[in-house]
Amino acid sequence: MTRAPSGSRLRRWARHWGLGAILLVAAVVYGASLGSYRMLMWDEAEYATLARAVARGDGFVGYNGPERLRPPLLPLAGAVAIGLRGTADDRAVGWATVALALLALSVVYAAAAIAYDAATGVLAAGLLATAPWFWGATANFLSEIPLLAWFAAALFCWHFGLERESRWFYGAWLCAGLALLTRYTALLLLPLFLLLTLAAATTAGARRLDRHFLLAPLLGLLAVAPWLLRQALLFGDPMIGVWRAGGQLQSYMPGVSMPATFYLTQLPAMLSVPFAMLLVAGVLWALWRGDRLALDCVLVVLFILGWFGWYRYKEQRLITAMLPACAVLGAAFVTRGLLGGRRMPPLAALALVALLGLANAPGMRHRFATVHTLGAPSLVEAMAFVRAHSPDDARLIGASAPQIRWYADRAVQSFPPREQLSALLAAADWVVITNFERGQPDYVAELAAAIPPAAFADGSAHRFDDQHGYRTIVVRPAVFHR
Repeated sequence: MTRAPSGSRLRRWARHWGLGAILLVAAVVYGASLGSYRMLMWDEAEYATLARAVARGDGFVGYNGPERLRPPLLPLAGAVAIGLRGTADDRAVGWATVALALLALSVVYAAAAIAYDAATGVLAAGLLATAPWFWGATANFLSEIPLLAWFAAALFCWHFGLERESRWFYGAWLCAGLALLTRYTALLLLPLFLLLTLAAATTAGARRLDRHFLLAPLLGLLAVAPWLLRQALLFGDPMIGVWRAGGQLQSYMPGVSMPATFYLTQLPAMLSVPFAMLLVAGVLWALWRGDRLALDCVLVVLFILGWFGWYRYKEQRLITAMLPACAVLGAAFVTRGLLGGRRMPPLAALALVALLGLANAPGMRHRFATVHTLGAPSLVEAMAFVRAHSPDDARLIGASAPQIRWYADRAVQSFPPREQLSALLAAADWVVITNFERGQPDYVAELAAAIPPAAFADGSAHRFDDQHGYRTIVVRPAVFHR
């Protein structure tokens, strides 16, 4: 076998300059918005606390001990970012999300460029990059973006394994394993793999499935085996996280029920109106032309919408794993449907992406300027005070436990039932009371009202108010004993 001259390899890479341009601009824009929400929310703080513990060498330990629910990939990415930045703060873990967002854009580009051409890849990556939901999520440290990346990579590899070369199945199962290590929703890849395989079997000249198809699942199993072994050794059940995650959506907010059309009505806001229109047109084009990748993307979109539409509780982030498929459908319609077979230059595709980004930018600026996490910045300021006025081994009591742990960097325990509070106060250094945490027991408001003015005067209690009306009070336990 002869190697291609280095000049020809450079020319092949040069054809993908459009992706490089999108990634560079996206990194700058996404990086500039880090910290816009002013504080990490509950789930973000849990992931960040795990990341900091890993970076310190303390193991996969959260605010309440060894973690049993959350998979490790996002915290590990955060730990790498903390190590590279040299400090554990919101921006450090935020850069991990930016890097994973760039990975997601690269996956979408690669799938569209392999199936169609570089211009389609540029347009697909650009549609995803400028979609309001995706853009806004790059300022969060949450699992949706990395799940989206690995989920899409697994499905696109599966498609190419069915349509082109069976060795793609190894990539599909490896990415499926990485997706499962990101969020347990990745188990939906199993029925999707089956549906895509059945759909391909109906195509004339469908490929026979060979030994690579049978051996590839071992690679996915190898990827998740260390995590499953860890879960089994610590908690006696390798699937303990899966079982707990499986019941969360059914039990969350039992009194809330959204209509079946919820997700359809949310798509224009999530994607932008032009992107949503291209998606609808792409679905119709796929059904008319019978394009194999486009049809598989339609199947993915319909499956995810149907699956999560069945649950009574709904929110946008639950369906975001379908966004890469939406981007490919919209881009393929433009470059294959509208142009009628004429090739679009990548520069023209990049110009369309720039126009869409400029159109969405005012709305995103408004979002980053006005949307903020509940409790910010009063909780951050209060925890900075606690950190400066307590030893490293101090113990806190508070309802916003993950956020308290992240920002105070002290051990924390949630408020117990009222009859158990006295025993817990005896071992605590500070009590944290807020007016925004929905999980805070009702009796805590009575405690706050009973704090005497003298406690604030002598430094036994400190109140932190902000311009948003949020309040955090930190109190010495002795105040309540008195």
